Amino acid sequence: MFLRLGWIGALVLAASVCGAQPTVQVLPGEQMRINVAAATAVPIIGGWELTLPMLNDNDGAYGVTVSFTQWWHFELTNLNPAGERLVFRITQARYGDTILPVASVNGGRYARLPATATPTRSGSSPYTFTFTWDVPPGTTSLRVAKYFPYTLPMYEAFRAWYRDEAFAGLLDEEVIGQSVEGRPIHLMTVTDKSVPDDDKVRVWVHTAVHPAETQAYFCTEGLTTFLLSGDPFARAILRRVIFNIVPMANPDGVALGNYRTNARSVNLENEWYAPYNSTVPETLAMRLKIEEFMGTEANVGSNPILLLLNLHSSHGLTYPFHFVHQGTWFQPGDPGAKPSVNAIERRWVDLLKARSPYVALGTSQSSNFNHPSRPYVEAMMHDRYSVKDAWQDVMAITFEGTYQAGPVTGVPNTDDDYRAVGWAIGQAIGDYFNIPEPTPTDAWIVY
Repeated sequence: MFLRLGWIGALVLAASVCGAQPTVQVLPGEQMRINVAAATAVPIIGGWELTLPMLNDNDGAYGVTVSFTQWWHFELTNLNPAGERLVFRITQARYGDTILPVASVNGGRYARLPATATPTRSGSSPYTFTFTWDVPPGTTSLRVAKYFPYTLPMYEAFRAWYRDEAFAGLLDEEVIGQSVEGRPIHLMTVTDKSVPDDDKVRVWVHTAVHPAETQAYFCTEGLTTFLLSGDPFARAILRRVIFNIVPMANPDGVALGNYRTNARSVNLENEWYAPYNSTVPETLAMRLKIEEFMGTEANVGSNPILLLLNLHSSHGLTYPFHFVHQGTWFQPGDPGAKPSVNAIERRWVDLLKARSPYVALGTSQSSNFNHPSRPYVEAMMHDRYSVKDAWQDVMAITFEGTYQAGPVTGVPNTDDDYRAVGWAIGQAIGDYFNIPEPTPTDAWIVY
């Protein structure tokens, strides 16, 4: 859908004041959301002031909470080829972080705007964020977003890369279910297929059940790039580990430009409160596959999951972090996780921090799993598997990216910063399973 922004009032301006009126639109599949119908434009000297109200997930359909008005992304065309000043007023925002936006000029790669475009926040929730940018000459189209988006075309380009025949000996892809609107839920299995699975351990990763928490996608891309890179350590890891990766857990949410929900305004993360009762197809697809790998007490899976990563991102904190579960579970009804699970979670965090100086800047948050509401897939892993003698403890944890600082002081993070985190996650998984990293003198060895 699109709207050609009309003149505001009957004000007559000299030709030098502003160019043609910009057109604002949102495009299906491009993870876009803004209230086009309520957008307005006021001519200013040398450009336009654009007021762009935010919309809730699914335009507020299906009774979704108004607090999910937290993602915006749109396209502008019909811009002045000589360049012009644009003042953006993003209204109805239900988040409070001051985040330096990103833009794609003429279909190019998204990048942070200059620091001079840092928004100012006004009012009380819902907030208004205002920022100004002098659009460079030659700009014919412009996409602007709260943060680096991850669109369906980006996802399909990623899939096309990893499905290349060059990786046929390492990677398989299957469809484990369909979304509400019929989009496939893909599962990658990455391992060295020339090595029998008998003695391998299994790792599960799923990505961004909250569709606009895009740092998770970039982590997954980085992890996959590491595994398929031919790096000697990656090759050694793939001889010992089976990776099961869901690269996009909520494709409908991405297609529709939602921040947190699927096409029926369901927050998929909350379905893990009672996962065995959920009929929501995206959650059901993942839960059934996890159960297949874990098996039953009477017939434990041959390679059950020993490490599970739930990838997200979060407002309000500067650096990426984990939710570590307190070791307070001793009997049914207690909060937290088993003390032994708490210990392996802390070991994991330390290993990833050792591999990623960026992650090392953050401080882990505490998660209690307060009874009776025990959210997140980790609770299912702890409650159904780790507490029972038939299975080993599962290191299941949520990792959260952030929208703010990057690894360099004073510089906001980028999509590539999180791809680098994903690469480090792959290395840390090797460390977690005590897989030796080949030294330069071992480079000749075929791992």
